[in-house]
Amino acid sequence: MKSIKDSNDCWEVTPFESGWKCRFSAMASPCEVLLGQCAEADARRMSQLAYGEVKRIEQKFSKKYS
Repeated sequence: MKSIKDSNDCWEVTPFESGWKCRFSAMASPCEVLLGQCAEADARRMSQLAYGEVKRIEQKFSKKYS
C-alpha cells in the first residue's frame, strides 16, 4: 500500500502490522501515532486530528510563534 499524504506533505499514514502508523515532525522532533485496526479512511481522519492538535499545542507554547 502507498502512504497517504496531505496536500503539503506534513504527515503521512502507512500500514503498520495490524494497523496504521502516522508520522510527522513537531516541536523539533519526529512524532508517530500508532492506530489499531481500523479502515484506511478512519486512520487518515484520526491522523489529521492528532497532527492538528499537536500543531495547535506547538504554536501555543513555541517561542517561534510568540
